[in-house]
Amino acid sequence: MNGDTDKMKKDGLVSVIIPVYKAEKFIDDTLKSILNQTYKNIEIIVVYNPSPDDTWKRLKKYEKNPKIKIIKNTKRANCSKSRNIGMKSSNGEFIALCDADDMFDPKKIEKQVEYLRKNVNIGLTYTNTVRVDEKGNEIERIKSPAWNKKRWISSPFITISSVVVRRKYAFEFNEEFAMAGDYDWLIRLSNKTEFGRIKEFLVYYRIHEQQMSSKLSDNIDALRVLWGYGYILPFLKRLTLTPYRVFKIINKRLLFEKTKRIRYFFLKVFGWC
Repeated sequence: MNGDTDKMKKDGLVSVIIPVYKAEKFIDDTLKSILNQTYKNIEIIVVYNPSPDDTWKRLKKYEKNPKIKIIKNTKRANCSKSRNIGMKSSNGEFIALCDADDMFDPKKIEKQVEYLRKNVNIGLTYTNTVRVDEKGNEIERIKSPAWNKKRWISSPFITISSVVVRRKYAFEFNEEFAMAGDYDWLIRLSNKTEFGRIKEFLVYYRIHEQQMSSKLSDNIDALRVLWGYGYILPFLKRLTLTPYRVFKIINKRLLFEKTKRIRYFFLKVFGWC
């Protein structure tokens, strides 16, 4: 009887996994956007990592919410490990990923579950992305192309917070990759199932100053992933473009005064004068 009950709970349930570190400015917006989904059969697994700011104070007020489970790590874990911890504690038929500074459109989960129900050959869905600034103001809209693995390997176009995947394909993240674990994870998933695009803007990806320091590490980690899978041409392309990618990110109307010195550094070091 208990087994049947557990199965009923899992059927249709979507587990949203959120690794959290230094997210005091954004975590309320993130959680509210998920709690306000039109699709109500959800559970939210928050994996908190010890932070020097007031993130924990923000999270404590959600402790009694029946839809939210907060896992408090005693030591800081990287994003890949935090996602693994969250997935192991989840019960859903589907897994949705969300970063602690991103937000969902109210109909995001409803539309993705509906898509997966109608397309049984698809194991993972992704959506178009709205990029917003630190205050949530729209910067630009990014249309993701239809799934093409070769194109995606060379130029990744999936926002990880847009992903909903069937549980049977929710493999563990490789914890060796602190920054590009999602890139490695999606490569492995693409070898096992088809990906499907929803042509709607259903996730809000936040651009903010705190991301600056991680972008170069992200690109270096991605190079390691490509080399490990033997994707030589994409590796060489990214290796060549990594300095430019970082410069472009920094230079892209982020309105942060501190980036002036960083831009000057890239201009001098790489000769873009």
